Amino acid sequence: MKSKNMKTTEQKNTTTVIYDGACDLCQGGVRWLKRRALHGRFNFIACQSLDHHRFPQINKKECMQAIVVILPDGRTFSGAHTLPYLLVHLKGWRYIAALLRIWPLTVFTPLVYTWIAKNRYRLSCLIKN
Repeated sequence: MKSKNMKTTEQKNTTTVIYDGACDLCQGGVRWLKRRALHGRFNFIACQSLDHHRFPQINKKECMQAIVVILPDGRTFSGAHTLPYLLVHLKGWRYIAALLRIWPLTVFTPLVYTWIAKNRYRLSCLIKN
């Protein structure tokens, strides 16, 4: 059984990932992350159920446009900038995270991410059918 102190420490080391819970593509991405994430590393919250008192720095418009990551120290990242951080905390994906920090991927990854984010509902329909 965990003591309160252990649980508090574990929660302090957890990164919060905010995503569009109405998007099938986003939900699939979260499932993919959960299967590969190191135990207890991430806490996933759908933007639609976001507690704005707990996360006043995040507005709904921002989290509906791109995934948002809140680090344990309170820093936030969104969109393509979250990918290297997320991947480095997944089993077997650390090397891909390093590649995303190298030019020309630093240029192309945000462009690809932005296009996918803007078209995620259409892509979700294509994947479903």
